[in-house]
Amino acid sequence: MTGLAYSYFLGPRRGGEVLFKPHNVSHIVLGTVLLWVGWLGFNGGSTFAANLRAAMAIYTTNLAGAVGGLTWMVMDWRLERKWSCIGFCTGAICGLVAITPAAGFVGAPAAVLVGQCSASRLTPVARR
Repeated sequence: MTGLAYSYFLGPRRGGEVLFKPHNVSHIVLGTVLLWVGWLGFNGGSTFAANLRAAMAIYTTNLAGAVGGLTWMVMDWRLERKWSCIGFCTGAICGLVAITPAAGFVGAPAAVLVGQCSASRLTPVARR
């Protein structure tokens, strides 16, 4: 509630569209790798057991992250005609976020679909 009150107090941004440019690509890649490894541990460890469901959670988490990253890269190529490591990292995190609730309960085809849908729905619209 404090964040909502503070943002209401500050009001909307002035100056139109803000373009966020990456400061250091290697930091983004390192942060994505650390997030990915932590996400595998979180989703796999959520079962509190070393069983088949934990292994499936790790497998589907990894698969959805990889497919999300590749999907975002393909969409970047389609819209802007260039490959982007930042795009791969963004898509991978989208896939990881999207698969978290279902990681231990879905199979590989569903994980591919979740990763693909999450990354393709969040890709920025082509600039005119």
